[in-house]
Amino acid sequence: MSYKVRSGDTMSAIASRYHVSLAALEHANPQVKNPNQIYVGESLNIPGDSFTPAPAPKKTSTSSSGGSYTVRSGDTMSTIASRHGVSLSALEHANPQVKNPNMIYVGEKLTLPGGSKSGGSGSVGAPTSTVGGTVGQWISQAQQILAAAGIPYSKMNAADINIIIQHESSGNPNAVNNWDSNAKAGHPSEGLMQTIGPTFNAYKLPGHGNIFNPVDNIIAGVRYAISRYGSISNVPGVVRVHEGLSYVGY
Repeated sequence: MSYKVRSGDTMSAIASRYHVSLAALEHANPQVKNPNQIYVGESLNIPGDSFTPAPAPKKTSTSSSGGSYTVRSGDTMSTIASRHGVSLSALEHANPQVKNPNMIYVGEKLTLPGGSKSGGSGSVGAPTSTVGGTVGQWISQAQQILAAAGIPYSKMNAADINIIIQHESSGNPNAVNNWDSNAKAGHPSEGLMQTIGPTFNAYKLPGHGNIFNPVDNIIAGVRYAISRYGSISNVPGVVRVHEGLSYVGY
């Protein structure tokens, strides 16, 4: 079926509304050269059978963690603001000592707007950001299990996990990718974070072995991403989204 872009639409929102992954929507529309730029009236192909779309989700606000933050390698003001659920302008306003927001340095301390402290580098044993809705509940459950297994919250930022989920499956724990190279090789990407079977089996935790269970899938996906990239926030697709670029698979 086809869909005409309306004011305020994004590829991610359209994918979520029609219960398809963002990757599948982008694959079905090769004419869209930049998925971050679609235009009112533009026609998009929706992969799969026709069905009634879900209502567009309501926007929710995220509160900041407050306190202070020590700049790490690869950080930008934009990624720090997003990671802690504050606007870039609020972060800049809270740090008048930063004369050029495009130039911050490893080890530099920034003030995070808000009330509660996040604890310096963000390595305390508590989440530094939260995500609302059912997906947020799944992420929170997975984080608690991962934390009990020794994974610090600083390596599994909830908002960044959600970026991967929304781009890989649009929040559908039963999503299966039947068209890419992994599928052709006999092990399609499956579940909330679109892990393939061998990867899921390698990074699952005992008692969490159902690839279509959203919490189990997050656990394996997060452990894989941390093993490969050091933290969820370092996943290339996450970094690109924070920089205003199109997402790439992990």
